[in-house]
Amino acid sequence: PAGLTKIGYETFLGCISLSSLTLPQTVTEIRDRAFEGCTGLTELVLPQGVSHIGDGAFRGCLFESFELPENVTFIGAGAFENCVRLGGIRLPDGVTEMGTGAFRGCSALAFANIPASLTLVSESLFEGCSALASEIVIPACVTQIGISAFSGCTLLPAVTFAEGSVLQRVNLYAFQDCTSLTSMAFPEGMESVSQSMKGCTSVQSITFPYPKSEFFPGNVLPYLWAVSAPAELPESLTEVTVIGSSMIGYDAFRDCIYIQTICIGADVPELNYWA
Repeated sequence: PAGLTKIGYETFLGCISLSSLTLPQTVTEIRDRAFEGCTGLTELVLPQGVSHIGDGAFRGCLFESFELPENVTFIGAGAFENCVRLGGIRLPDGVTEMGTGAFRGCSALAFANIPASLTLVSESLFEGCSALASEIVIPACVTQIGISAFSGCTLLPAVTFAEGSVLQRVNLYAFQDCTSLTSMAFPEGMESVSQSMKGCTSVQSITFPYPKSEFFPGNVLPYLWAVSAPAELPESLTEVTVIGSSMIGYDAFRDCIYIQTICIGADVPELNYWA
């Protein structure tokens, strides 16, 4: 109807025979689970005024392509989860928040980007997007990459960090099993990389530009301790660079049988046994 501004909660949930729909240009919000499971809906044009896409709004839909309006600022948890035919997505730079697993399980997703306004790459954002083959650039304003954000993105070729990055933390399994990654250069000023690169079997070069800090046992500060926790370096490494004055801990390079070069900054104060 004319004047409609919201598609309500679960409005079309499970309408598997719905094959086409025209939304009035007055719509600004797609509520939670509004189109979840509409497997017959393979195409939908959102009005340019839409700014909010709720949790699970299009979960399980079979879109092959989808265009997001430039006005979108919020994409909820699981909004496009398991849209297994979705081949790619361009996220507008105005998006400031994306919920957990927004694109999790989109197994055909070949290209995507991180919006320039985003400050948190949420947990499981692209987890299981096994076809994702475009380089990911982490914008300068991102402070944290969530648990399993890119886990299982086996074709992900590279991750780079924009100049002036303020990234502080890369959480557990963020890049787990990204088996096509060959290198990683973390930005300056980080506090933790946790066990973020477990299963990255092709990585040969990692740079850790840690800031000056102390090590407090049991927490995840800028401390290179590979096997037991926080960093867990891939065995395939051939080159490691450590910049800054953090201590290099016990077992840091244990079982990295292919390492040929280790560059340790002049400010590193301590190299522990079995490192």
